[in-house]
Amino acid sequence: MSELAHRYGLALFQVSSDNKSSAKVYQDLKNALEVFEDQDVLSYFKARDVERQEKIQVLEKSFNHNNQEVLGLLKLLVRNHRFKIFPQIFRSFEEIYYKDENIKIATVKSAVDLNEEEKTLLSEALSQRYKSRIDLRVKADPSLLSGLVIEIEGDVLDNSMKSKYESLKKTLLQGGKRYGH
Repeated sequence: MSELAHRYGLALFQVSSDNKSSAKVYQDLKNALEVFEDQDVLSYFKARDVERQEKIQVLEKSFNHNNQEVLGLLKLLVRNHRFKIFPQIFRSFEEIYYKDENIKIATVKSAVDLNEEEKTLLSEALSQRYKSRIDLRVKADPSLLSGLVIEIEGDVLDNSMKSKYESLKKTLLQGGKRYGH
C-alpha cells in the first residue's frame, strides 16, 4: 500500500470518527469498491480523455445517497487524477477501522462451500477464541480434500485432510530414513 493511499485512508477515518460515521463510511466505501471492481467503470474514471467535471457529475448522480465524506473523497480523487489508488485507500481505511472496532479478518479455505449456519457457528467460535468480532472470508478449495484452513492475524489453524496427508507422508519418509530404508 502506498503512503499516499494510507494518508487518504487515515484522514477519512479521522473525519468519519469525529462525525461518528465510521461504520457508514466503511459500508459506503465497500459498496463503492464493488462498483469500481468492474474494469469498464474503473477505466472510465481513470481515463485522462474524459473531462473531470463529467466524471464528477457521474459520481454525484451515482453516489448522491452515500455518505458525503465518501462522495467527497471520490470527487477529490477524480480532481487529482488519483482514482487508481482507491482500492488501496479502502484497504487502509478498513485496516484502521477494524483495529479501532476490534474486528479481525479470518480467511477460511474449505474443501466444500459452507452454508450460512456453518459460517455463523465458525464466526462465533472464532469470535470467542480471539475476543473480537470476526469478518469471515470463506473460499472453497477442493484441493483440501476435507476440513478447513483458517488464517487469522498470522495464526494458521489447519485441520484439512491435505495437511494431515502431507504430515503423514513427511513422518513416513523421515521414519524410513531412520531405519535405513
